[in-house]
Formats: sequence, C-alpha cells, structure tokens
Amino acid sequence: MGRTRAHTGCRGATFVGGALDGLPALTPHGTAAGAAWYLPTRLDDEPLAALVEQLAAEAGVTLSGPASSGWVEVVRRGGREFIINHGFETVRLEREGVDELTGQPVRGLELAPHGVVVVR
Repeated sequence: MGRTRAHTGCRGATFVGGALDGLPALTPHGTAAGAAWYLPTRLDDEPLAALVEQLAAEAGVTLSGPASSGWVEVVRRGGREFIINHGFETVRLEREGVDELTGQPVRGLELAPHGVVVVR
C-alpha cells in the first residue's frame, strides 16, 4: 500500500502513491447516535495524534492519556482505571490512587513499555 497524507482537517486524508493513490484513507459513517470512522491504514504518530484529538473533541470526549504516543490504552470500569502501555517507550501520566495490582499508592505514574496498572 501507499502512504497517506492528511490534509487540513482529517476528513481529507487520501492515499498517496501505489494502487490506491487518491482514494479516501479515512471515511466516516454517521448515525443518529454518533459516528464510526474507518481508517484502512497505519498513520505515523503525529497524524494519528491529531486525528484522535480531533475526533475526541468532536465527540465531546476528554482524553485521559497522552494522545501523542498512540500506544496507551485507558479504560474506566467501576471506579478503576485499567492502563496498558502497548508502546515501546515509558510514558508518564498524572494519576493518584492505589495500584490494585501491587497495593502501592500512585502519585504520578511512569508506565514501562508493555506495562499494565489498575488504579483505584
């Protein structure tokens, strides 16, 4: 596949080069309840962070992790945050609470590559 280029406003992303040159690389499907987005390619970190930030803002969602890395998964369930660093670099997050896996207090958080923490 070719590379992608994101024009001003992520809705203008198209493939550049290769068999898909000029075809949409990001397509929305709106419904009364919201929207789903299809991205059939992998973006570099900067365009991915910009896309995540734009779509989150449009949906009224507050990001709870660093959008710039694109590798941190944060899920809230029942008063707990499950945080997984799928990346290859340590990430720093502002969190306070108790680490459910170790019982240790959390005040600020450095999560190693592939690290997992559950904060209550």
